[in-house]
Amino acid sequence: MIEIETKFKLPPDASRMELLAKLTPKLDAPLVEKHQIDTVFLLPEQVDSPIVPGSKIMRVRDMLDPKSGELVKSLMTLKVERETKLSSDEYEFAVENGIMARQMLTAMGWREVVTVDKLRAESKIGKYTICIDEVARLGLFIELEVMAEDSVDVASVQDEMKEFLLGLGLSGEIWTVPYDTSIRNPQS
Repeated sequence: MIEIETKFKLPPDASRMELLAKLTPKLDAPLVEKHQIDTVFLLPEQVDSPIVPGSKIMRVRDMLDPKSGELVKSLMTLKVERETKLSSDEYEFAVENGIMARQMLTAMGWREVVTVDKLRAESKIGKYTICIDEVARLGLFIELEVMAEDSVDVASVQDEMKEFLLGLGLSGEIWTVPYDTSIRNPQS
């Protein structure tokens, strides 16, 4: 299975509360609020190179209760980039201690390159998982995600997702750069 994503960036004056109010009636399930802090690691030989198909990216995600700020759980994920942007093979599992997971990756030679801090509201809309993400240093986004078989035509799926996002009638633009890359390389 592969994860396929498409992102839509809203303008700087967009309000998260107004966006949630507009989208909530269209959702198939209640919104689940999450606060996610992702620490992203690359292999030493990848640090100064572009991410290309086959690149490996490790992530340690701390999921915090958005109200109390308390740690709920930590996840470790290996992403292997595929041919099409915003699609990857993902291998994810819970870890008991996110701090220890970060230390282990560093001890194994992985390099910490960026941290992504986001407030996420997640639900379902049709066949997609929809995420309203307020990303520190980047702004407000809508992200559609779908898990698909390895044999699927990723570009076609992303075209359908883009059409769906544009059909919501919101101001903004399709965003083709992952959050971590956008923060690390602001000119992207």
